[in-house]
Amino acid sequence: MKLLSSLCILAMLSTTGYAQDRPQQGGRQMQPYDASKEETIKTKVTNVSEQARGPMSIVNLTVTIDGKEHTVMLAPADFLKEKGASFAKDDEITIKGVKSESPRGLMIRAREVTKGNNTLVLLDKDGRSLWARQRP
Repeated sequence: MKLLSSLCILAMLSTTGYAQDRPQQGGRQMQPYDASKEETIKTKVTNVSEQARGPMSIVNLTVTIDGKEHTVMLAPADFLKEKGASFAKDDEITIKGVKSESPRGLMIRAREVTKGNNTLVLLDKDGRSLWARQRP
């Protein structure tokens, strides 16, 4: 019985770690990051907002591309602060990421965001978030 309990706990912990590494959107896990669809987009920030997700707050940018608003998912506010990254309305940025549509609208899953000479790396080459790995 102890072995079965230990295996169940191990399975739950393994699944939890996997789920934390895959961003969720609307209660569902998002599709894996498809680097073949990655684009480099130069744009201007029209809004900066924070969205509560459990105990953390995720920073999102709103940008306009071809006349349509897109939400750019970044990372928790404390991760951005740790990296010395900040964003404000009218900042000119370059995004490397993948566009998608969701029930919430047009989204960009950003792998990198560059402002001036500073590049903030959010995802590894396989699309796994760097900030989720650093969290306890």
